[in-house]
Amino acid sequence: MLPLFHQTFTTLLAARGLTVRRFAEMAGVSSSFVQLVRTDRRPPPLERIPDWVKILHLSPEEERAFIEAALLAHAPPEVAALVFSLRQDVMGLKLRVVELEEILAGKRDPAKG
Repeated sequence: MLPLFHQTFTTLLAARGLTVRRFAEMAGVSSSFVQLVRTDRRPPPLERIPDWVKILHLSPEEERAFIEAALLAHAPPEVAALVFSLRQDVMGLKLRVVELEEILAGKRDPAKG
Protein backbone atom coordinates (compact mmCIF):
# COMPACT_ATOMS: atom_id res chain seq x y z
CA MET A 1 0.00 0.00 0.00
CA LEU A 2 1.11 3.57 -0.58
CA PRO A 3 2.36 5.17 2.60
CA LEU A 4 -0.15 7.52 4.14
CA PHE A 5 0.89 11.15 4.54
CA HIS A 6 0.95 11.08 8.32
CA GLN A 7 3.21 8.01 8.28
CA THR A 8 5.57 9.59 5.75
CA PHE A 9 5.62 12.89 7.67
CA THR A 10 6.28 11.20 11.01
CA THR A 11 9.11 9.14 9.52
CA LEU A 12 10.71 12.21 7.94
CA LEU A 13 10.50 14.24 11.14
CA ALA A 14 12.22 11.44 13.05
CA ALA A 15 14.86 10.94 10.35
CA ARG A 16 15.68 14.65 10.45
CA GLY A 17 15.73 14.74 14.26
CA LEU A 18 12.93 17.30 14.32
CA THR A 19 10.35 17.51 17.06
CA VAL A 20 6.82 18.62 16.28
CA ARG A 21 7.51 21.84 18.18
CA ARG A 22 10.73 22.63 16.29
CA PHE A 23 9.19 21.82 12.92
CA ALA A 24 6.19 24.03 13.72
CA GLU A 25 8.50 26.92 14.63
CA MET A 26 10.39 26.52 11.36
CA ALA A 27 7.13 26.27 9.38
CA GLY A 28 5.51 29.23 11.12
CA VAL A 29 2.50 27.26 12.34
CA SER A 30 1.35 26.06 15.72
CA SER A 31 2.66 22.81 17.12
CA SER A 32 -0.93 21.71 17.75
CA PHE A 33 -1.65 22.11 14.02
CA VAL A 34 1.42 20.04 13.08
CA GLN A 35 0.41 17.41 15.63
CA LEU A 36 -3.08 17.18 14.09
CA VAL A 37 -1.54 16.60 10.65
CA ARG A 38 1.06 14.17 12.00
CA THR A 39 -1.60 12.06 13.72
CA ASP A 40 -3.93 12.05 10.69
CA ARG A 41 -6.62 14.14 12.36
CA ARG A 42 -6.25 16.84 9.73
CA PRO A 43 -5.11 16.58 6.11
CA PRO A 44 -1.85 18.28 5.20
CA PRO A 45 -2.17 21.89 4.04
CA LEU A 46 -1.38 21.69 0.34
CA GLU A 47 -0.45 25.38 0.16
CA ARG A 48 2.32 24.78 2.73
CA ILE A 49 3.76 21.59 1.27
CA PRO A 50 6.48 23.38 -0.79
CA ASP A 51 7.72 25.10 2.39
CA TRP A 52 7.61 21.83 4.31
CA VAL A 53 9.68 20.16 1.57
CA LYS A 54 12.35 22.82 2.03
CA ILE A 55 12.32 22.58 5.83
CA LEU A 56 12.73 18.81 5.65
CA HIS A 57 15.53 19.03 3.03
CA LEU A 58 13.98 16.25 0.96
CA SER A 59 15.77 14.46 -1.83
CA PRO A 60 13.98 14.51 -5.21
CA GLU A 61 12.61 11.01 -4.56
CA GLU A 62 11.46 11.91 -1.03
CA GLU A 63 9.89 15.11 -2.34
CA ARG A 64 7.93 13.21 -4.98
CA ALA A 65 6.64 10.71 -2.42
CA PHE A 66 5.85 13.47 0.10
CA ILE A 67 3.85 15.52 -2.41
CA GLU A 68 2.06 12.45 -3.74
CA ALA A 69 1.10 11.38 -0.21
CA ALA A 70 -0.13 14.92 0.56
CA LEU A 71 -2.30 14.97 -2.56
CA LEU A 72 -3.69 11.51 -1.86
CA ALA A 73 -4.58 12.59 1.69
CA HIS A 74 -7.12 14.92 0.06
CA ALA A 75 -8.44 12.34 -2.39
CA PRO A 76 -11.55 10.25 -1.82
CA PRO A 77 -10.66 6.77 -0.50
CA GLU A 78 -11.71 5.09 -3.75
CA VAL A 79 -9.30 7.30 -5.72
CA ALA A 80 -6.44 6.51 -3.33
CA ALA A 81 -7.26 2.79 -3.68
CA LEU A 82 -7.25 3.09 -7.47
CA VAL A 83 -3.86 4.84 -7.41
CA PHE A 84 -2.52 2.02 -5.22
CA SER A 85 -3.90 -0.62 -7.58
CA LEU A 86 -2.42 1.10 -10.62
CA ARG A 87 0.94 1.48 -8.89
CA GLN A 88 0.95 -2.28 -8.17
CA ASP A 89 0.13 -3.01 -11.81
CA VAL A 90 2.97 -0.78 -13.01
CA MET A 91 5.45 -2.46 -10.66
CA GLY A 92 4.39 -5.87 -11.97
CA LEU A 93 4.81 -4.72 -15.56
CA LYS A 94 8.27 -3.33 -14.83
CA LEU A 95 9.33 -6.68 -13.40
CA ARG A 96 7.99 -8.42 -16.49
CA VAL A 97 9.95 -6.05 -18.76
CA VAL A 98 13.17 -6.93 -16.91
CA GLU A 99 12.41 -10.63 -17.32
CA LEU A 100 11.76 -10.22 -21.05
CA GLU A 101 14.96 -8.18 -21.51
CA GLU A 102 16.93 -10.96 -19.80
CA ILE A 103 15.32 -13.58 -22.04
CA LEU A 104 16.13 -11.54 -25.16
CA ALA A 105 19.71 -11.03 -23.98
CA GLY A 106 20.09 -14.80 -23.45
CA LYS A 107 20.56 -14.40 -19.71
CA ARG A 108 17.41 -16.29 -18.80
CA ASP A 109 15.78 -19.45 -20.08
CA PRO A 110 12.31 -18.57 -21.47
CA ALA A 111 11.03 -21.98 -20.33
CA LYS A 112 11.75 -21.03 -16.72
CA GLY A 113 9.94 -17.68 -17.09
